[in-house]
Amino acid sequence: MHDLRMPAGEQGEGAARTNDIHRLPEAVQHQHRLIKRGLHNETVVMVSGNYCQAAGRRSRRQPSTGLQTQPVLLRYRIIPMIHQLSFLRALPALLALAAVPVFAQTTEAAPVAAAVATDSVEIELDALIEAVGNKLRTGEQTAVTLSEELKQFDALLSKYAEQKTEAVARIALMKAMLFLQVFEDFEEGARQLQTLVANFGQTEIAAEVTGLLGEMEPMLAARKIGETLKVGGEFPTFAEVDLKGQPLDLAAYRGKVVLIDFWATWCGPCVAELPHVLAAYKKFHAKGFEIIGVSLDKDRARLDAFLEQHQMTWVQFFDGQGWENKLSRQYGISAIPATFLLDANGRIVARDLTGSELEDELAKLLP
Repeated sequence: MHDLRMPAGEQGEGAARTNDIHRLPEAVQHQHRLIKRGLHNETVVMVSGNYCQAAGRRSRRQPSTGLQTQPVLLRYRIIPMIHQLSFLRALPALLALAAVPVFAQTTEAAPVAAAVATDSVEIELDALIEAVGNKLRTGEQTAVTLSEELKQFDALLSKYAEQKTEAVARIALMKAMLFLQVFEDFEEGARQLQTLVANFGQTEIAAEVTGLLGEMEPMLAARKIGETLKVGGEFPTFAEVDLKGQPLDLAAYRGKVVLIDFWATWCGPCVAELPHVLAAYKKFHAKGFEIIGVSLDKDRARLDAFLEQHQMTWVQFFDGQGWENKLSRQYGISAIPATFLLDANGRIVARDLTGSELEDELAKLLP
């Protein structure tokens, strides 16, 4: 894998930023400079399409940016920072650790045979990584199209099963990275990492992976919830405190048609949809239409000013955490605007409506 999706800078206030090694911890900067073999290329932030994207979901249309990566993985609406997949933040250090030639770590007193064996592992793995990269560059980015390469990873692990070294652990790590980064199969990626820890528990790589697995647990739980938020299903209730310090209990809205709107003042696509939301609220509020805004802003004063300027009088949940917003994480939200239209029974009747679609749906629910 020659391109790992990396944190692309704090996008909380909407300013797109490009690669900046100086934002990484000093130890990671050092490792970053050591690696010139394409194992770490920080994803460039893009602004395109109709959404602000954190991670994990593909856009409705492929954005045209002119940016190139190897492999091309920039297929998002806006990529500010991988917040929902926060465990990936530590990957540059992990991959740096994995990429440092392990045979260089052997002591002078170590048997020459051990160094030769490690060198052999590195050579075979690098050849396999190159083969994977060649396929990725041609657009073959699924577990099916890379099935032969996955078998080769297993064959290498079997061949060197008796060697519990950093070099062999790196084979397991690279296989896990395919699932995490390329296939976006985080559950299988987590299982691969767990196997790595079980088999190579005394290695530095395993120690790093153990920490990542701890961060993955809440993320995977949130993803599972997000996958259940389908049209026809019931939206899970929540009980919080709104922007004005008043109780905000979704269950109390039963009997009303409710739009739950995950948004932010710095999100251009969110602001672009606002006129349609305002028009729908003005037209249908008296008939029983309510909106609950979930703001992913960090600046309370900016949010207050925006709400007043645009006369957004409906309730808002705000905790100042940006993409780490409590409800956003709870429901696995990775792109905004994300909207859920609920009927009087709390069931999802539509998602991510744009333009006049909201009014059209409300006309059916509140004739």
